[in-house]
Amino acid sequence: MPTIKTFHNSGRWDASDELLERNVHRMRTGGRTLGTRTELTTAAHHAELSWPDDGWGVYHPTNPETGNRLDCAVEWDQEVWRRVESYVLTLNADRLHTARGFLLPPSRMPVAVLEHRETGRMLELGAFHLQLANTARRQAAWGVETAAIRRHSVDVRRQHPGWEQIYQGDGNRNQRLVVNRRLVEEHLLAGTRLRNCWEGHIPRSGGTHGPRSILDLTVSTVRGGSRLLPDDASSDHRPYETELQL
Repeated sequence: MPTIKTFHNSGRWDASDELLERNVHRMRTGGRTLGTRTELTTAAHHAELSWPDDGWGVYHPTNPETGNRLDCAVEWDQEVWRRVESYVLTLNADRLHTARGFLLPPSRMPVAVLEHRETGRMLELGAFHLQLANTARRQAAWGVETAAIRRHSVDVRRQHPGWEQIYQGDGNRNQRLVVNRRLVEEHLLAGTRLRNCWEGHIPRSGGTHGPRSILDLTVSTVRGGSRLLPDDASSDHRPYETELQL
């Protein structure tokens, strides 16, 4: 069974394109062949992901409500993976306001269907950014979004029983807390073959947002575990990787 590594990096990205450029190069090394990111919405962000000689593919579609890019992106090493198709899954069509009154676009998850060139195995890779819990409507919307991913996972398994699934992103619920891991289990994983890749791998210290908070997570039908990567100054979230046995 081949080992595959994914990365994820969320957060508000620094205004310096140079820092994002360095992060892109670093994340695409170390044996990692799949990746996802959140909060990349500008043309400059997209340009930094789209290196013409890099050898990586990127799915970072345009947001029809704003004209900018969706705030989630999917990436893959094209020597290892072949893109079969890609599409956007709407998790919640409602438009919500932040606590400060900013109107958010609908919640959407870009998905790439990939074929592993060596083995022919098929895989769905998706990137999500779920709601905060700082307003009543956003807290309720988190349940809508997780239910949409859960239903989608079940549908994919029914229609394509041999496909594996990896969905990564900012879950906005601290996975260091047992109560939040239970929320993920009940709202996102129940009835699917997905597993939370932090289960059994929670680090003694550190987090993906701040010194202790693990907001970002990988859920996958492929067995494996997540671990923190060294931080950098490119965003306010720390990157992590997940090692999986395909």
